[in-house]
Amino acid sequence: MIAYHGTRLTKSAKAVEDEQWTQIDVSSDLQHTVNLLVSSATEDANECFIPPRQETIANGNGTSAPTKQLNIEDKGFFIVKATSETLVLLADYLKIVINLELVVMDVMSRIIEYLKVSYRFLDGQDSS
Repeated sequence: MIAYHGTRLTKSAKAVEDEQWTQIDVSSDLQHTVNLLVSSATEDANECFIPPRQETIANGNGTSAPTKQLNIEDKGFFIVKATSETLVLLADYLKIVINLELVVMDVMSRIIEYLKVSYRFLDGQDSS
C-alpha cells in the first residue's frame, strides 16, 4: 500500500509539474469516472467491485463525443490535464476502499495527504 501510494504521489506531482495549464476536452470515460466518484458518496458503485457485479456489465457507460466541460451535479467545470489525471487516481483509491474495507482508515489518511500535497503544489504554482 505504501509503494502504491508513493507511486501515485509521484505521478500526481509530475502531472502538475508538466501541466501546460490549457483547457482539455472531457472524454466520456472521464465524465463516467467523476459520476462514480459523486455517486460513491451515497453508495458503492457496482463496477468498482473486483470482479464487477453483474448489473454493471449490462449497464456500460457507452462512448460519446468529448465535451468542453466536466459536469458535476449540474454544474460545468473547465479542467486541465492534471485535474483529469488526479480524478482518475482518486477513482483508483475509491476502488481500494470499496474492495478492502480493512484498510479504509489507512487509505483515507493517504487520500487526505495526497490532496494536501496536490493543493500545496497547486497553490505554490498559482503564486509564481
